[in-house]
Amino acid sequence: MSQQKNVDDMYWLRRSNMMYYKYIDILMKAFAFDAESILDVGSANTKYIEAFHWIPKKSTLDIKNPYTSANVTAIEADFLTFTPEEKFDIVTCFQVLEHISEVERFAKKLFEVSDKVLISVPYLWPKGVEKDHVNDPVDTEKLLQWTGRVPSYSIVVPEPLRKPSKGISERLICYYGPEEEQINFKKAQENVLELSPLSGEDFLGNENKIYNSLQLQWSIEKLEKELERKTLANQEIKIKTQELNEKINQYNVEINKLKKAQQYYLKEYQKIVKSTSWRFTAPMRLAGSLVKKITR
Repeated sequence: MSQQKNVDDMYWLRRSNMMYYKYIDILMKAFAFDAESILDVGSANTKYIEAFHWIPKKSTLDIKNPYTSANVTAIEADFLTFTPEEKFDIVTCFQVLEHISEVERFAKKLFEVSDKVLISVPYLWPKGVEKDHVNDPVDTEKLLQWTGRVPSYSIVVPEPLRKPSKGISERLICYYGPEEEQINFKKAQENVLELSPLSGEDFLGNENKIYNSLQLQWSIEKLEKELERKTLANQEIKIKTQELNEKINQYNVEINKLKKAQQYYLKEYQKIVKSTSWRFTAPMRLAGSLVKKITR
């Protein structure tokens, strides 16, 4: 056994129990149930593609050292210049886009190679936390910008036993089906049950829990989007309210200025009325008013 194979096997052993692979397994069974061919892009010589046992034509592609076996065809090529003879039934791309400098071009090409695409990316990992990541942090908005597509289904998967404060405990998984496709969750569950190697009530109960978890996550995402919409509407109302309050404050300042001016002129008037000169000139003012009445 070569030293490189030992390194690759150890790398896969460290990753094989990750939670997001378990979700990928479920989603592949659900949405790639009838696939005849698959291309995994950026395999990094990991063997998870072997788990998709029902797909007869399995291929991996990487610019260097793609995974290969008796069941898997390796394609060593630059994906950006790769031109397949025909489309694959599904293309997967797990934990790759965060490494790619021409990421938008790369992501959009995935949809040229297949009508079904399954992607995973680190979710909101802080910039600089991984030296090989050039696009962190990644979220749903950034993935939408790269792909130009809204996923048919998406889920954020946390990894257990990772310190949440480091910000590297979650991954975002997105499935993109044909744009006219509507997901049938009941059929998706049936696909998972049919393709899974286990049997019996324990397995059925476990798969039902996973299926219900997926449905619950989907419902949560719908509620989150509705909450986001209402939050934006509330923010607009808050901004308008703030603008009105600012105008009210400006008017109140002007009113206070006018009140102070009124008080000032009233005091000045009272000073004049109480002055000696005002009293002395009172007969003259009275005479003046009589003359005005006579001459009218």
